[in-house]
Amino acid sequence: MNILQLNLQIISCDNSYIPKKKYFKKWLIIVLKNQSIHAKITIRIVNELEIKKLNKQYRKQNKITNILSFAYFIPYKKNQCLIGDLVICSKKIQEESIKQKKSFKSHWAHIIIHGILHLLGYNHIKKLDRVYMELIEINYLYHFGFKNPYISKK
Repeated sequence: MNILQLNLQIISCDNSYIPKKKYFKKWLIIVLKNQSIHAKITIRIVNELEIKKLNKQYRKQNKITNILSFAYFIPYKKNQCLIGDLVICSKKIQEESIKQKKSFKSHWAHIIIHGILHLLGYNHIKKLDRVYMELIEINYLYHFGFKNPYISKK
């Protein structure tokens, strides 16, 4: 089995920048290789209405979010198969990129890495977990030549 089987679904009807499939694979594969995990992942890129509906249904939050992660199997041993979905609102990513003065590509990479870490069982509920998860994200982003997304530009 390949390290990654990616199903990319672009449902969004807005004109946001959406990276090519090869970039999604590149960002996912580096995280999966380091974890020694094979994966079957669906990335579904949706509009604001769909992400808001899913966020309300599954997280009880009636608002638009940038990404939702749905893990169907969280691995506990190396070489197991991770299966999950990432649902992303392309318009929200575009808006955040502009507001935070980040390139679209770097913000997409960050959100994809963030989502795959959730599929791997990481979370940011407690402060220590958040700091640890952010350090992992920063490390991967540096690997791709992107800056720390948590340092705001003024």
